[in-house]
Amino acid sequence: MAPKKIQIVPKGDALQTKWSRAIRYGDLIFTTAHSATRPDGTMPTTAEEQIRGCFERLKNTLESGGSGMDMVLHVDCFLAHREDFALMNQIFDEYFLGQGVPTTRSVTEVTFTAPKFLFELQAVAGVRDEEN
Repeated sequence: MAPKKIQIVPKGDALQTKWSRAIRYGDLIFTTAHSATRPDGTMPTTAEEQIRGCFERLKNTLESGGSGMDMVLHVDCFLAHREDFALMNQIFDEYFLGQGVPTTRSVTEVTFTAPKFLFELQAVAGVRDEEN
């Protein structure tokens, strides 16, 4: 029998969307692309604020689903401007360097549908054992 598909609703998430922020399927969590949109609907204007905001939202989503940043297997990063690549690398390392087995990732330069978006990410993560 296949595992159940379970929707994860991040703690404190007031943003209403027609899709799931994340789905748990068995021992894995698959997230949708996370932006740095604040609870009031506004968006930070600098690349650093958006990149950090995305990672913090991802962290909240994963923790809400019984996982964490140390359980991330893969991250897809979407960057509006390649000039922000070094900054993105620096912030990425703050979240993932030294977490045991390094996570895999891909980085793609994209044109977002709205110019206010500078960065988004999505991830696949494992789920912590119930007894841990």
